[in-house]
Amino acid sequence: PVSPSASVTAGSAIGNYNTGGINFEPFQIGLSYRFGGGEEIPPPKVKAFVRPAAFTPSQGEKATFYLDTTEDIALNRWSVLIYDQSNHLVRGLRGRGSPATKIVWSGENDQYEPLPPGVYTWAFQVQDQLDHVGSTPVQTVEILAPPSSEAAKDPSKLLAIRQQQAILLV
Repeated sequence: PVSPSASVTAGSAIGNYNTGGINFEPFQIGLSYRFGGGEEIPPPKVKAFVRPAAFTPSQGEKATFYLDTTEDIALNRWSVLIYDQSNHLVRGLRGRGSPATKIVWSGENDQYEPLPPGVYTWAFQVQDQLDHVGSTPVQTVEILAPPSSEAAKDPSKLLAIRQQQAILLV
């Protein structure tokens, strides 16, 4: 507390304060400021989807990831990471700079071995030059097993399989 009787003096002291005989500890006042209005730059916005959402690699089918980084920003890195049902990373498609708009995946792991049929999760991420990370929500892609040879011989089973596949592609 500073009493109203404070007076400015010449010399090195800023002022003399009448504190009524109470000794106060010395204190410091600080000042900080920021340029740019104090607004944080948001992470990059990204979008991605895969077509078809279910495919049969053993029959030569492939899935295409469509990647979109519409913002005009410089990117350091990007990745499409694919996980199995146990949440183990099985395939990492990565690069530096801006990604291609389409990436084709043949259903293989990082050792280029075919993956078993099942549902796999994936997400697309980018990192800009300020180390901000933008990511899509986790999505799924399914590797289908080839139809059995017996089903191929029975037209009614083949029709049922094709109808199921058509529903998955919608």
